Amino acid sequence: MRRPAAILLIVLTLASLASGLPAQVADGAPSYRSWLETAVLAGRDLIAVGKLEKFSELPNGERIARIALDRVIRGEETQHVLVVGASEAYRQNSDRRRLLFLDRPGGRSFHSIVDFVDLEGEEGGRRLEAVRTLLAVGDLVLERERVAALRRFVLDAVGNDSAWVRRVAAREFDGLRRHAPSTFQTTDVGRLRAMPIADLPETERRMFRRGLIALEQTLAIDWVRRGLDFPDEEKRASFLRDLAAYESGTDVAARLRFLDLAAGRFGGAVGPLLARGLTDRQPEIRGRCVHLLGELESGSGVAGLLELLGRSEDRELHPSAVEALEKIAPLEAVPTLLRLVERSDTRHAALRALAAVNSGEARLFLEDLRKSLDADPEAAEEDRARLVHLLSASFRRELAQAREERRQRWPVARGGN
Repeated sequence: MRRPAAILLIVLTLASLASGLPAQVADGAPSYRSWLETAVLAGRDLIAVGKLEKFSELPNGERIARIALDRVIRGEETQHVLVVGASEAYRQNSDRRRLLFLDRPGGRSFHSIVDFVDLEGEEGGRRLEAVRTLLAVGDLVLERERVAALRRFVLDAVGNDSAWVRRVAAREFDGLRRHAPSTFQTTDVGRLRAMPIADLPETERRMFRRGLIALEQTLAIDWVRRGLDFPDEEKRASFLRDLAAYESGTDVAARLRFLDLAAGRFGGAVGPLLARGLTDRQPEIRGRCVHLLGELESGSGVAGLLELLGRSEDRELHPSAVEALEKIAPLEAVPTLLRLVERSDTRHAALRALAAVNSGEARLFLEDLRKSLDADPEAAEEDRARLVHLLSASFRRELAQAREERRQRWPVARGGN
């Protein structure tokens, strides 16, 4: 242990959780409770803050810890707790930022635990605040109040310095999105996109990315209906009929015509509809949406394009998706593009896209690659020339000219979201 006096927050280890499901209210209707409340804290008699007084190992290898409780958040107060059963397997786990819980303390002084971990002062405070917030949410009676409070928790967690709090928020977001998708609004999507997830476990990263894409898809049709301008109600009704036919239709040619006409008429404003099409059942539709998102430089499609690049079943579309990212040039695409440089089928397109983004990280990578090619006598001259061009002012002019040509083809395209 690093510091015997470190604050400990006593709850269930997140690494061993099952997914939380909506609870049931008295009349049998599904009611969404906080994921932390239902999957983590449910059945815990004691949730408290304490200080580790002593830690030792018994001759049989079992680890024990004596904890003095400092504050009890829920349950009965006990002055001292001798915790038994912190196994070596738990202590050597790579996730050293987990939490401890006491299970069924009753009136005894000995209690088994799943795990415990030192918490630095600020980190412990952030987790404690999150637990208290979600416990208060669980006390709300009305469903709409509970859902609204959970939405605030998720949005407030976007900028939290604690990866653990953001991990909980990702779980809460997933539960809310599935149970009550109307909770989140179109204006929330940009804020949710800004949440750092690189330091979250892969399960939560994947869950959050897919959940955000699904939310955008859910919002897409309503947003298009409300966000597009029509000269009269007849034109609006006609477009909505065509939209409904596109959504339910199976004629690939007719569906492709609808996408082309919608993009030609509304430009970047149909970005959410195109982003939704990246998961369409027909590969031709997915391919056309990839192309149009790039042509319209639509930021609405970035998350979906990055997700598509991770799907093996869409491998044939990967080069086109990278080309679309070159046209949009989003900073968040850089990590994915760096990985795609290693693949022969996407290498050249990924290099161009990195040069188009031109962030500090992307440019440093390209410059280092150029230097390594210069130092390699066996490197192809064509590869050296390509890198020199991508780092040149002429390439920037080439990008600017291509962008202007696209905007002539799509006069209302301005990267709409």
